Amino acid sequence: PLLVLPGDGVNPMQVAYSADGTRILASRAGESGIAELRDASTGELVRSFAPGNVVCAALSPDGARVATGARIHSGNGSVEV
Repeated sequence: PLLVLPGDGVNPMQVAYSADGTRILASRAGESGIAELRDASTGELVRSFAPGNVVCAALSPDGARVATGARIHSGNGSVEV
């Protein structure tokens, strides 16, 4: 593999590269679910987003924004940008 991102025993939901290939956005499911933006060459954490119940995450085409979707216990969803 080119890079192995650290895990926490929870399966990853999504992984996406930024358009310029410098960042990786990875999201994990579960109550500790989180989206993490990492440096694509080193794996270093740049920023984490929306801790808890993340089910999806996406980067804007220019890589300047991250959107995450989370499952809320009531069954409704939320989007954090």
